[in-house]
This record gives sequence, structure tokens and C-alpha cells, in this order.
Amino acid sequence: MAVGLIDPAGHATGALGSSAIGTGRHGCGVAATRRADGGAGDTDSLVIDHGFVALAMCGRDGLRLRLRPSRVTGAALARVCYVLADRRPARVLVAHFAEDVRQWRHEMCGDWMDALRRLDALCAHPTVQRPA
Repeated sequence: MAVGLIDPAGHATGALGSSAIGTGRHGCGVAATRRADGGAGDTDSLVIDHGFVALAMCGRDGLRLRLRPSRVTGAALARVCYVLADRRPARVLVAHFAEDVRQWRHEMCGDWMDALRRLDALCAHPTVQRPA
């Protein structure tokens, strides 16, 4: 199962270029982001440490995206906006890495426009300075 990734330069990698981003065992790409021992997988490292954005389809009309607002670049965020506008999911699960507790926080957005507004708010006021 492949999860679609957007790198800091805004380029789509993985399965994002295809019609199926990937659904995984739990329907939202969860299986690809955890190691067998329960630790963070490669996708988590790319998102948390390197500013990638991970996306996965949830069923037919949902999308799950994961990002670290303090590390995501404008180019990556712009690409996410294009993906949301192109796919127009009915619901979006936004998982963002919270700096204060160093854990994932999950928020369900009603539709893709709600997700755009939430991403704008999350990324406009990160708690840690973005890398140059």
C-alpha cells in the first residue's frame, strides 16, 4: 500500500500521481505509517522531520492528510490545496503534529473547503519557526 507524499518543493511522490492515493488496511493509509513494533514508520519521519505532507484516500469520498505545520513549506501547502480542489473530498481528516505535546492531533473537516480553511489557520501560526 502506497501513501501519496508531497515533498517540501511541492512535488508529488509515491502513489499521489495515480488515481488511487492508497487506502491501506484501515481505509485511511494507517497500515503504511506504523512499524510492526508500534514505532513511527518512514512516512512519519518524512512528515515530522523533513516537512513532507502525507495523503491517503479514506473510502470513496474521504481524504486523510498528515503534516507538521511548523515544517511544511508554502510550495507543499499549495500542492495540497490543488489536490483538495481536484479531488473535492466530502470529508477530510487533518492530522497535524502538535509541537507542545509532540503527538498527532486529529480533526475532521466537513468538506474540502473546510479543510483548506483549517490548513490556512494551522500553517499561518505555527508554534516553531519554519526552516529557511
